[in-house]
Amino acid sequence: MTGIEKPGIIAPLTTLALLLAAAPAFGGNCHLGLNVSNVNLVWNTSLPTQQINFTVTKQKTDACDFVVTFSKGGAGDYNRRMTSGASTLNYQLYKESSLTNILKDAPDVTSANDAITGSFGTGANQSQSLTYFLQIPYNLATSPRLKLAGTYLDSYVVSVFNGTASSGLSGPDQTAGVSLSTEVPRNVQLSLVCTGAGFDPNSTAQSLDFGTLTENAVRTFDIRILTNAGFSVTFASQNQGVLRHTSPDVRTTIPYAVTVNSAFQNLTNGPVVVATGSGQTTTSGTVNPVSITIGSLKDEIAGNYSDNITVTVATTE
Repeated sequence: MTGIEKPGIIAPLTTLALLLAAAPAFGGNCHLGLNVSNVNLVWNTSLPTQQINFTVTKQKTDACDFVVTFSKGGAGDYNRRMTSGASTLNYQLYKESSLTNILKDAPDVTSANDAITGSFGTGANQSQSLTYFLQIPYNLATSPRLKLAGTYLDSYVVSVFNGTASSGLSGPDQTAGVSLSTEVPRNVQLSLVCTGAGFDPNSTAQSLDFGTLTENAVRTFDIRILTNAGFSVTFASQNQGVLRHTSPDVRTTIPYAVTVNSAFQNLTNGPVVVATGSGQTTTSGTVNPVSITIGSLKDEIAGNYSDNITVTVATTE
């Protein structure tokens, strides 16, 4: 009898193909580095946008893309600001001089518009000089009032990553801190303008022509003071508060009265403080109305009479 052999169970053969892909080694392949500089500014009403230079370096031979990001500084958002005590001074960091794209920190970078990007070819010990732009917005530095005088400080972190802005950033190759300091100096400006006119830094004199003098004739003008550190205004009369004949041989005088902010000012005894203020003003300045009234006229000798009043303003804080 021929034996019958039971067929064995043959397991299906499965072939596994493993696709091995080389993932970019963030922070390893290129050995990227940063050279940054601290920023020290002196603010004024015409301070331009600042171009700030820095350098990205590569030590190793591999070619690679890189992304440079910027932290928020001491602010909790991208309304970046420096502080001086309780006072703040806003600033912003931009990718380009047109101030179009705000530079952001790594977690918030979703495109090349949010960071500074670039690439290196193969070869070791390379470097690239790059720029970003810092602006202190004029409207935020002067509204609702001028910023107080002082030193305003902040710091932010610059980081460089291997990779591209759209690929997701992980593990910077290097970070570097930037200290930002802006000195807002004491500022006081004087403007002598027609009554009701606005502040004009180029208007620092007034000529009051009374024509033919009559008793109780009045002329007015405004003193406008722009300051961020308080002010004191002083009047000094060349003739101790009277009008004198323009001929040195004539000794007669004509009295006049001066009021500043509706308060009478006695100019007979040398310089006198006629107005004060504290804190900050707007860019329109604080207004101090001045009125000059001709006094009693007797039988004075005919001719031209005049006086010169020197107006001086100084900071007080």
